[in-house]
Amino acid sequence: MDSGATDHVCVSLSNFTSYKSIKPITIRLPNGNFVIASCSGTVFFNKNLILENVLYVPDFSFNLISICQLTASLKCELIFSSTECLIQNFRTKDKIGTVDLVAGLYVFNKIDGRIMSCTTEPSNIWHLRMGHPSDERLKILQTYYPNMHIDKNYVCDTCHQAKQKKLSFFPSNTKTIQPFELLHIDISGPCSVVSILGYKFFLTIVDDFTRYTWVFPMHNKSEVRASVVNFIA
Repeated sequence: MDSGATDHVCVSLSNFTSYKSIKPITIRLPNGNFVIASCSGTVFFNKNLILENVLYVPDFSFNLISICQLTASLKCELIFSSTECLIQNFRTKDKIGTVDLVAGLYVFNKIDGRIMSCTTEPSNIWHLRMGHPSDERLKILQTYYPNMHIDKNYVCDTCHQAKQKKLSFFPSNTKTIQPFELLHIDISGPCSVVSILGYKFFLTIVDDFTRYTWVFPMHNKSEVRASVVNFIA
């Protein structure tokens, strides 16, 4: 990829899907020499990356892709990083392809399959990338990016497990007829944020009959025994 080239240049006719003769064009090389281009044609990478009006210059040493011609013909934008260049649609932000950085140059490689279209990704990919948003929020995104595909029949098991209100209870045959007949006790902690008074744990006691709940803050787990004995007493 060359930001200084005004046209695409290819050194071999085997890379063209089609070509034709044109009025000879004089091209000035970086070393000051001049060469003549008498043919131009089309180079096909994939359905979203097709280069038109590529000049055939057998006397040149490299195949060049003109950045200005690329952005103008594909209506795309280029994002350069230290390892690659991302080519994406300017309006929809769909990825057209990626170009690897090789020895200081951003080099297309048509063989290794790196250049690929991502315009028809299933909705579960967007659902996962966006942090599992709801279908309603995906529909809002689709109004901004019409090419985003949404599968209404897709079911996310992770959402069902992570977003449910509470975990299901196991069946119980225990029946209580009065308060304090059965107590449910649980310990929680250590908390990621310590309270103002330095509490890191808390003890929860629930009465099975009334569902009344008590919470006792604790500095350490070792306080559980004393808290339970005092409560029962």
